[in-house]
Amino acid sequence: MLGALPGLVKAETAYPSRAIELVVPYTAGGTSDLIGRIIAKGLSERLKVPVVAMNRAGAAGTLGMKVVANSPADGYMIGIGGSTNLGIAPLLMSPPPYDAVRDFSPLVMAARAPFILVASPQSKFRSLEELVAFGKANPGKLNYGSSGVGSSHHLATVLFARTTGFQATHIPFKGGAENVSQLMAGTVDFMFESSSSILPQIKADKVRALAVSGAERLPELPDVRTATEAGVKDFVVESTIGVVGPAKLPAETLKTLSSALREVMSDPVVRDAIAKTGSGVPPLGNDEFADRLKADAQRWRKVIADAGMTGG
Repeated sequence: MLGALPGLVKAETAYPSRAIELVVPYTAGGTSDLIGRIIAKGLSERLKVPVVAMNRAGAAGTLGMKVVANSPADGYMIGIGGSTNLGIAPLLMSPPPYDAVRDFSPLVMAARAPFILVASPQSKFRSLEELVAFGKANPGKLNYGSSGVGSSHHLATVLFARTTGFQATHIPFKGGAENVSQLMAGTVDFMFESSSSILPQIKADKVRALAVSGAERLPELPDVRTATEAGVKDFVVESTIGVVGPAKLPAETLKTLSSALREVMSDPVVRDAIAKTGSGVPPLGNDEFADRLKADAQRWRKVIADAGMTGG
């Protein structure tokens, strides 16, 4: 009996033995929230413990990520991280709330969420080419909206304007909902918006889709070209979304989590559900996810510097 005790203790403490919290660092209803809840359900089914998606929004997604970074490295708190809250927001803060490479363990890449270039229904622009031509001929006369200074929507537009060679005036709003409503009202001429947020308005003909910023067309908008197809070279902008844990997770815990998450991401039902949010679902492992996060940070650091924004 005494000889069996070590095995019993090990069995009782094997990971996971209790509920796991999946931090979604944004408000409910956005792309990250939808993807987080899809993953939480699939992960719970495979690990046989509750995986609860909890919204911890604030500070451009860094508030929730800081909670994950500072949590015990035991695998019971993980989070939805990506280009915005790991690759962009920390660069605009002084001091940065965390180091995206040093303070996290990338677990799996879940999606590549492109933006959609949309125009006001009151505008005369019916193609990307018409928008760019007007912008070049009328410097500073166009304006565009975003969900805030330094948001991924803002930086995507800065990069787009610089790549195509025109100037436009930035009008930041408090969030995506206000941003979209102002576009529909004609307050702003154009903007880049997350596919999950703007697809309903496009399908209802409340805004006009001009191009997709991703590498491929969206299945939901098969007639809308990518920016590359419309002639904008070297412009592919996608928001990377995945699952991360705190740094220094135990090897066995990391292996268990990564393996279960890869199973989740290989499930056709999960992949289809994520695709319906307007996101691409790449077959990338955790090593490539880490490389993608590093590349995103390098890219946006240059855009931020070129635009003269301040940060950490």
